[in-house]
Amino acid sequence: MEIPMKRLTILFDVNCPFCRNCRRWMGNQPAYLELEFMASQTRTARKRFPGLNSPGIPNQNSPDPESGECGRCGFTVSAIFNCGGEKLCGKCAEKWEEANVEKELLVIDDQGGVYRGDAAFLMCLWALRKYRGWALRLATPALHPVARRAFKWISTHRGKIPTWLSRMGMGSFEPGSKGAPVETGPSP
Repeated sequence: MEIPMKRLTILFDVNCPFCRNCRRWMGNQPAYLELEFMASQTRTARKRFPGLNSPGIPNQNSPDPESGECGRCGFTVSAIFNCGGEKLCGKCAEKWEEANVEKELLVIDDQGGVYRGDAAFLMCLWALRKYRGWALRLATPALHPVARRAFKWISTHRGKIPTWLSRMGMGSFEPGSKGAPVETGPSP
C-alpha cells in the first residue's frame, strides 16, 4: 500500500527578491500538502540535506578540513570546500557555485523524492489547490516541452523579473534587498 505524500520542503534562494515574493505568494495559497519553506543557503538546510553544502562552508566531513587536494585541478590548498560531495579549492568552488543548487528551486517530498528544474516548479503548482489542474496539464507530453522552456526562462531571468514587473506597475518587489526574515518552518 502506497503512503500518500503529506509534506513538501521547498528550498529557495533567499537572496533573490523574486524567489522571496514567490515564496510569500505560495505560502498564502490554499494547499493540499503541508508546505515548509527553507532558504537553501542556511545551515539548517545544509544540515538537513547534506548534499547541499555550499562552497562557502569549509568541508566539515573531512578528517582535515583545513587543507586538502582539489578534486578538479589537483592543487593542494589550505582551505578545501565540499561542493556537492566533491572536494574543491576556492577557485574551482567559485566555478562550481555558478551552477550550485542554492541558486535553483529544489523541492523535496516527505518520501525522499527530489525535484529540481521544471519538475520543482510543477511540484509547487501541484501542491496548491487552485493550481493542481495546471500542473497536471503542463506535465502532459503536449505541454511539458513548452513548460520546461518557460520555467528555464524564468529561472534564468529571475534576477531581472522584479525590475521588469515594477517598471510595468505590476508589483512591489524588494530590489537589492538581502537578508529579509525567512521562515524555516511549515506555512500557516
